[in-house]
Parts: sequence; C-alpha cells; structure tokens
Amino acid sequence: MAQAKNKKPKKTKKAGGTKVTLVPADDLSAGDEDIDAEEKEEEESGMFLDKEDIQLIFNALRKYIPTKKEEHLHGILLEKFEEILVVDYDEIPTEVN
Repeated sequence: MAQAKNKKPKKTKKAGGTKVTLVPADDLSAGDEDIDAEEKEEEESGMFLDKEDIQLIFNALRKYIPTKKEEHLHGILLEKFEEILVVDYDEIPTEVN
C-alpha cells in the first residue's frame, strides 16, 4: 500500500501539440552563432500547447487593446498565433464578439 502512494504518474507528450519556445531578447546576441545545433537544442526549453490553448490565446489577443508601447509586439503575437492556427491546424479564425 505504501508503495502505491510513492509512485508518480509519468508525464507524456500529447500528440498534435505545438511547441512554443520563448526566447529572451538578451539571448539573441551574435555570439550564439558559435554554439552548435546540438548544444542549442539542449539549452532550449518550451511548452506544448493544444489547439484549444492556441485558440484561447489568439482570441484573448484579438480582444486585447494594447497600449502604445505594446502595439508592435501585440501585432506580431496576433499574427504568429493566427499563422499557427491556419498552418498547423487548418483552422481559419472566426470573428470573436
């Protein structure tokens, strides 16, 4: 009985997820060219998002009204999430009220 409590469920990747990798601006330096592809892959981290998660983020971005400072980044994020929906999931975003 005590052994059953100590077992942790195994984490599995969900099929059909999209990996989203967030890269801080200071990691985009020119010195990264020296790092080979294998080292870069080991350093990368990210998360897998399902279609529903991508749609939720896209809809939230679409409704969000950015400040003047956020306008450029907001436009880029909105475009990228829409691209993920169309290319990866063959989903054409519809109008959200």
